[in-house]
Amino acid sequence: KALTVTAYDQTVTYGTGITTEVGKMDLKGTVSGTHKLSSVTLTASTDQVTANGYITPSAAVLYDTASGKDVTANYSISYGTGKLVIEKSTPRLVFGSGYSSNYTYDGNALSTPSADELTVSGTAYSSVKFLWYRSSVADGNKLSSAPRDAGTYVLVAVVEQSANNHYASAERIVTASPRALTVTADAQSKNYGQSDPELTYTV
Repeated sequence: KALTVTAYDQTVTYGTGITTEVGKMDLKGTVSGTHKLSSVTLTASTDQVTANGYITPSAAVLYDTASGKDVTANYSISYGTGKLVIEKSTPRLVFGSGYSSNYTYDGNALSTPSADELTVSGTAYSSVKFLWYRSSVADGNKLSSAPRDAGTYVLVAVVEQSANNHYASAERIVTASPRALTVTADAQSKNYGQSDPELTYTV
C-alpha cells in the first residue's frame, strides 16, 4: 500500500533541537486498523538560525498492535519534508552562589566564575566573555585585565549578539579588601649618651 509520511512544520529556538516524536508526523494513505507508525527518523537541514530550513523524515517503521510484528514491508513509503524555522536564542546568565565576590588582597588577579559557578542558558559557557570595571560600568572605568589591587570592582559576564543569539549580560560587584598588616618595632636599649642603636621592626 502507498503511504506518505510527512514531517510537521516546527519552530524552535537556537540550541534546543527539533522534536522527533512519532506524533510529529502526518500520514497520508490507507493504514490497516491495527497497524501503527512505530518510529521514524527526523533530520534537520541545519542547526543554525534560519527561516527556510526543512525537516526530512526517513526510515519509518510500522508494526501491528495485535501481533507486535513489523509490517513495514507491506507499505510503499514516500516522504515529505516539513518547514523548519530556528529563531535566535535569548541567553540568560546568572552568577551562582558558589562564586565568591569577597576577597582579601593577596597579590593575585581576581578570578572569574567557572562553568559550575555561572548558570548559562540559551548558549554555551564558552560563548561568555568577562569584563572588569573599576567601581562602576563606564567606558572610562574598563580594565584591560583582571584586577590585583584592593578595591571595589564590577565583573560583567557578556554574551555578544550573533547570528544565532541576542545580547545578554549579568553583573556582580566584587570586593577585594585590604590585607591586614601589623608592623611592630623591635625593643632596643642604650646607655645615656650613646648613639641610637639600629632601629628595626618585624611585620
